[in-house]
This record gives sequence, C-alpha cells and structure tokens, in this order.
Amino acid sequence: MSAAAEVGLTAGREIRKNLRSTKGIAMFALFVVGGLLLPLGKILIDRLAKSEGGQMPSDEAIRQGKLFALTKVHGETMAKYLVDCPTALLILFKATLFFFPLLILMVGFDAISGETQHRTMRYMTPRARRASIAIGKGLGVWGVTAIMLLVLYGTSWIMMLIDGGNPAGAVLSWGTRLWLFAAVYGGAYVGLIMLMSSIFRTPVVSLFTAFGVMVAMGLTRTILDLFDSTKAITWAFPAQYEEWLLSPDPSRVISACAVLVAWGALCLMGATEIVRRKDI
Repeated sequence: MSAAAEVGLTAGREIRKNLRSTKGIAMFALFVVGGLLLPLGKILIDRLAKSEGGQMPSDEAIRQGKLFALTKVHGETMAKYLVDCPTALLILFKATLFFFPLLILMVGFDAISGETQHRTMRYMTPRARRASIAIGKGLGVWGVTAIMLLVLYGTSWIMMLIDGGNPAGAVLSWGTRLWLFAAVYGGAYVGLIMLMSSIFRTPVVSLFTAFGVMVAMGLTRTILDLFDSTKAITWAFPAQYEEWLLSPDPSRVISACAVLVAWGALCLMGATEIVRRKDI
C-alpha cells in the first residue's frame, strides 16, 4: 500500500472516530446552537425595536455607521472592502479565530499521546508507516475541526437566509470565504497540537503543555508588538496573519494562507519525526 493511501485511511479513521464519539456528538450540538446565536440575537433586537415603536435607521445610515466603525478598527481601505460583509459573519469570524485553536486542542491533544500511552500504536505500525500514521492523524484532526466549523457557519448561513436581512449572494460568498480562511488558520494550530501530542506519552500532559504554549505565544506576541524594535518578530506567530486574511489584496491573502499552511506543516513534520524515532 502506498504512503498516500495509508495517510488517507488513517485520516478517515480519525475523522470517523471523532464524529461518532460522544464528544463529537456533543460538539455538533454545541456548534449548531452557537451558529443560531448571532442571527437570532439580531432578529430579536430588530423585533424588540419595532415593538417599542422605535424608528429603524435606513440601510444607508446603517452602512455608514458600519463603515465608520470598520475604519476605526481596520483603516479606510479595508473598511470599504469589509462593509459589504454581513456583520454577523464578520463577528463570527473574529470569534472563531479566538476559540478555534481551543477546539483543535480539545480534539487533538491525545491523537498521538493516547496511542503511545496505551501502546496501541504498536498494533498500527505493522499496517502503516509511522510517518503515515502521524500525518494521517494530523489531517484527520484538521478534517474533524473543519467539519465542526462548517456546521457552525452553515447554521448561521441558514438563519441569515431565512431572516432575509442580507442578500443571499453576500451571505454565501462571504460565509464560504471566511469559513475557508478560518479552516486554513486552524491548520497552523493542528500542527502545533500534533507536535505537543507526539512529545509526551500522557494525554493530560500534552493537553496542559499545548495550552500553556498557546498562551505563552499569545503573551509573547502581545509584548513584542509593544516595541518598534521587536515588531518584526511577531510575524513568526500565526495570529499575526489574522488581518491579512481579511485583506482586499489577494496577494496578502494568499501569502497569509501559505505561511499558515507552512507553519502547520513544519510542526507536523516535527511530530512525524518524533513518532518515527519514538519507542512505542
């Protein structure tokens, strides 16, 4: 069997295992509920305003207010580009970049350490190369989390289309792009979590160590960004490319995606090498 086939089989097994588990079912339900919150919140606020006899601002007034707020946060060029993005989707995307690494951590912290702790890895290696197992597990974790993210976004799309407050084309176009960008962003953290899971034999140690590393990365990036002399170093952190993913410049978007994929791939390569050399 080829290495590519081994990777595919391992990734498929990892996806099925997670989606069929109690944890996977619970995450599915949680993400459906999460996808309902923002659209339902907007609908309820609009109806409450109408029931109280309040005068709803015109579409143009809402657009100008949104443009002003976006300009304050992102600058004039990006504001003009993002003003047509449904507000609920933009908020959802920003929130996703915060919690998505935590979801990846919960799904993947024991992907490799769980196998080595219970010595089940030794039963897998006669059927597949160690490198194929590590890469397949990484792709499987990414696949599971990307699917869960699609459940979240898809639920929001459906509610927004039912509400009719935004053009269907804008909802589907922006929604698809933002989901894809968030999934690519998550790929960097999949690599990091897999690396931590490969280093330690005990899943709980992998969990807390990976969480500590992510917190340390966030704090370090924030501190380095305070000083002009160290700002350049912040480009070594995945979170620094969040803004580029929303850029109207295609070259910046492509560059950000390439760096995030490369970041995750390098970490996964490190995990693969550790698994290849590890006593199982």
